Amino acid sequence: MKPEYTPLNKLSPVSKKYKVRVTVKENSPIRTPPNKKKFQKLVFEDEEGNNMKANLFGAECDHFQKVFEHKKKYEIANAPVRTINTKFSSFLGECELTFGGMTKIQVIDRTEGPVLPEYISIADVPRTSGSSDQFDLLGIVVHMEDPRQVEYKSGRVADVRDISIVDESTGSRSMIISAWGQLALSDCENLKDWATTFLVVSLTSLKPATHRGFSLQSSMSTTIDPAPSGEKADALRAWAHAHPDIISDYMARQLEFMTIGAEPVPTTLDNIIGKNEEIHTLTVTIPDAQLDNVIAYIGCDNCGKRCGVAANVDFFCPHCPDKKCTSTERVNFTFDVVDDTGTFRLTAFGQVCEQIFKLTTLEIFERKIKVPTHT
Repeated sequence: MKPEYTPLNKLSPVSKKYKVRVTVKENSPIRTPPNKKKFQKLVFEDEEGNNMKANLFGAECDHFQKVFEHKKKYEIANAPVRTINTKFSSFLGECELTFGGMTKIQVIDRTEGPVLPEYISIADVPRTSGSSDQFDLLGIVVHMEDPRQVEYKSGRVADVRDISIVDESTGSRSMIISAWGQLALSDCENLKDWATTFLVVSLTSLKPATHRGFSLQSSMSTTIDPAPSGEKADALRAWAHAHPDIISDYMARQLEFMTIGAEPVPTTLDNIIGKNEEIHTLTVTIPDAQLDNVIAYIGCDNCGKRCGVAANVDFFCPHCPDKKCTSTERVNFTFDVVDDTGTFRLTAFGQVCEQIFKLTTLEIFERKIKVPTHT
């Protein structure tokens, strides 16, 4: 009797004969750390939205390189399931797929060709994008920061580097791309000549970020190609070389914007309503900053999304499948601001809330969720 499709969240190390129908949700580039085996990370998603990881090492990377393709659908049967070492797991008891023994892998639709990037213009990236959305972009690099390290509450440290790109659709602000992990180091080094040439770069599988207005950041599947081919890439190169003054102006403005200590130019509320620019400097009054209007919750220390676990617990965040996440206290505050020209509604997060209330995030959280004592 053939096994029925099993949801990924029902699999465990005792699962032997089963079949799952999954999509490759994330597929990282193959990495080779110094003095270590090369590896590749995968995340599978079933039709119910459950996720499960898989890690390939050494020769497995070469063997499965052309088997699993990003965004393609597969039937996988009888793959051994094992518990992930707690040192590397996102939550206690997390399991992963392995590919040995009697494993059978079948592509759902063999008539499909390779999944190619679906490039869109920067202006077409919707500002209302959800955390599961991903985008492929071509752009001209107008600025790239040095890598920096971000330390999370859990104590883990991550490398990140911001890249600013434009295309012919870009408005007055470039699109900021935050590249994380190995992408911020060796991959971005391939872009080091950006300042001396109009470098067209391909960035795939980017996901939304909201830590600096609206921007994009790398996902586990993101690739950075400093020499993309194809009609769209060639057309963008031709446009850049035909408009050197426009590109140079973007570079100069971005450098001025990124320079520490650059004097901000305040504007008024009537000048930002309906505008697409994402970063403004305002001089306003908050007439009614009430703690009652704060939303406090437990969320991911990386993306900020709500999670159903207690605070300070390592867990698997479905929105950050390529990162080890810890639950933590989060707060946000929606409020009205006014100046002489009008009223506008804003939302503040984390450190900005701390500045408004002159309290730490934990203090705001505890005051907000404090349960009255009954005697």
